[in-house]
Amino acid sequence: MKQLLPIIKPLLVALQFLTRIPVEFVKKPTDLEVAQSVLFYPVVGLFIGIILTVINANLYEVSDFLRASIVVIAWVVITGALHIDGLADSVDAWAGGLGDKEKTLAIMKDPNCGPMGVVSIVLLILVKFSVVASIPAENYLLLIFVPVLARAVILLLFLSTPYAREEGIASEYFVLFLKKANIIVLIIVALLSLAILQIQAMIVVSIVVLLFAYLRWQMTKRIGGFTGDTAGALIEITEIVVLIVLAFITPL
Repeated sequence: MKQLLPIIKPLLVALQFLTRIPVEFVKKPTDLEVAQSVLFYPVVGLFIGIILTVINANLYEVSDFLRASIVVIAWVVITGALHIDGLADSVDAWAGGLGDKEKTLAIMKDPNCGPMGVVSIVLLILVKFSVVASIPAENYLLLIFVPVLARAVILLLFLSTPYAREEGIASEYFVLFLKKANIIVLIIVALLSLAILQIQAMIVVSIVVLLFAYLRWQMTKRIGGFTGDTAGALIEITEIVVLIVLAFITPL
């Protein structure tokens, strides 16, 4: 049991940070444990995907619209709309920042949601609902695959991109980030993607890498790096793009 503790603590930190599943610690996690928790982001994505798949699989006797509604609601509840909030804040900041770094960062800190942010949330939910409503029972693995890949991209973001603010959650442990371990995790995710989707995985992963390169360029160009909001936006945008791509290349 003691040998598992160094793994369990970072995993629980990742679960606490990325979901609304209640996790309590007797002792506050150290900076190193917070840094190590990033390695388990894809594992948390797998956990989310399994929950969504179980819900989806047990609702095939109801209408597709009702089933998709419940799955998407569960998707939002499990994550606490954390990443959706990041997407809305990022969209508002990009629209209202007018190319200025400080103005963009200031808008991201504003707790109010502007019209562009609201529109982004509506479109996000609409696409997720549409694709989930189209997924047949035999393609249940798609709902497992999407959250995993979207959270694995965050490892790539941390590996290649500086933090944009001088203070904040990410800046506190960014220097402790374990590069070699994260590269190994990314390779494992890529191999699992290949096992799940086979030849289609190459199409999906290639598009995700191109999407990541574009969004990373946007982040570094506008604010000089990433923030918690842009990382959340990256997760949501990746999920949406993967869902759309799978809808085109996989028989739904």
